[in-house]
Amino acid sequence: MNSDKSGVVLQVKDSPEIVKYTFQVSDSKGFVRIIHEETTNTNQIKLKDKFEKGDYYWRVSGITRDGKKTAYSDAGKFTIQELQEMELISPNDRHIAELDSTISFQWKKLPCKCKFVLDISDTPDFAQKKYSTTTNSYVQSHKFTSEGKYFWRVTALAEDDSVVVKSQTKSFVIETIKDVEPIYPASNNRVDMSFSDSITFKWEKNPKVEQFEFEFFHEIQGQRELVARNKTKANSYTFRDLTKLDEGKFYWTLRGYFSRDGKLQPGKKLEVPFRIFLSDKKEPPKIETPKKMYVE
Repeated sequence: MNSDKSGVVLQVKDSPEIVKYTFQVSDSKGFVRIIHEETTNTNQIKLKDKFEKGDYYWRVSGITRDGKKTAYSDAGKFTIQELQEMELISPNDRHIAELDSTISFQWKKLPCKCKFVLDISDTPDFAQKKYSTTTNSYVQSHKFTSEGKYFWRVTALAEDDSVVVKSQTKSFVIETIKDVEPIYPASNNRVDMSFSDSITFKWEKNPKVEQFEFEFFHEIQGQRELVARNKTKANSYTFRDLTKLDEGKFYWTLRGYFSRDGKLQPGKKLEVPFRIFLSDKKEPPKIETPKKMYVE
């Protein structure tokens, strides 16, 4: 028994002794009420009647070449269920992945014996497919070696290749994602502030970044205290309030934001530890006035 959106296919093994087949369908195992009966010259029929949800039973009797009718076969069973939508699970719509990465495509299971066709295209109408495969699984992986925007969908097929249900279309982007790179201070640098009235943090330019989020922390007894925070489109930030600085361990972090479909999406956060020290430690003034003073 096969099924698709346009009907249910009932089929028996063909026999050279049989010239006609009579199919009966009932909503009871004892065939008390026959809801469909059909005689045909072939060994299969397609039920196009609308059936309510539930269990149904079917059997077949044959007519031989000399006109004799055989006994009915053992009863078969099929179930009519409400067709579920083909739900795509991952990747999420507008997902961003790095060039040369392998994406795992996954969709929700269906209550039918189906095979699935995964189609991927660079146009929403799928006029030209970049990748297409048929699988019995609910997950399929593919590696992408070209940048661009892609669209994907999944079609469930019955055993006779008729379409059971087709999913909606989702999109994703493949691109080269370069992490933001620090220039100064670099990781674990020692920064001498003896002769400076400011400290300028620098990082490499990234043409795909719309905005940077900068944060500056001082670590005191294992706890981080925020010193400064700034959002900028530049590739540097100068901090001038030296009253907030002291010798010790510091961190600065940087996160780039990329523009995707009119929205800013965050990239990976960069974290750079460094130390501030003073090589020229001026001695405090010495008191030269004698401890004992005599007054006339």
